[in-house]
Amino acid sequence: MPLDLNDRSPLVLERIRQVEVELSEWAGKAPAFDFDVEGTELFRMMELLYAYAKRADDLASSTKAMLYMGRLTPAVLLARALIETTAMGCFYVAEMQRLIAHGKLENLQDRFRKFYEGRMGEEVSGVHVNDALRHLEALDNAGAAAAAEPPEAAAEIAEQAQEIGGLDLADPKFVETSYGALCEVAHPSCVGTHLLYPAPGQPDGAEPRLRLAFACELAIWQAQYLIAALYEGEGIPAAYRAKFLPG
Repeated sequence: MPLDLNDRSPLVLERIRQVEVELSEWAGKAPAFDFDVEGTELFRMMELLYAYAKRADDLASSTKAMLYMGRLTPAVLLARALIETTAMGCFYVAEMQRLIAHGKLENLQDRFRKFYEGRMGEEVSGVHVNDALRHLEALDNAGAAAAAEPPEAAAEIAEQAQEIGGLDLADPKFVETSYGALCEVAHPSCVGTHLLYPAPGQPDGAEPRLRLAFACELAIWQAQYLIAALYEGEGIPAAYRAKFLPG
């Protein structure tokens, strides 16, 4: 049964829509510089920054499409990947800023290669998604999301998350909790199999399904962390230039 958007407050729906619009705008960006970046990593650094936006935009729109079609399991898989993408994008920007400020170009280049080239089983190993998730959880614990929202929006989103989704945005481990709920369905455990696909005559799980659907929507809302990181990431070229390029 398709998700009934009438169960969502207009304010919550509007904030999620705004995040989707902002992700789409960021996904349309390309690296551009007002100084010569030849011989530096800056083009690739900004290419990767905008790639996180493109991936997040693709995942968010696909999550929403699956929800409209009533395809909850694919929606959950996409929403889980969206949270991971948000986490990795935020971690990437934080690491680039940290190492530029540190001032050792070789350390910056080595770390950047792990984000840009890293693959499992290859010479350059990738950055582990769990490290990125821990970074996102720390941002969430610090209350960055609530600070980014207008007070009335934050309050109403929190109320709906609790009443409809059974999720408490005041929980200092909110991202961890919501991500864990999506993981339960992403894996073919009891939640991801017979509890979502019961035999005829068994409880239909309508309420848990509604909560999971809202968890998917909240994954889109949580992409505001990535949007904030993208704004910060656009300062990478200027910071790099000031630290490493003479004159």
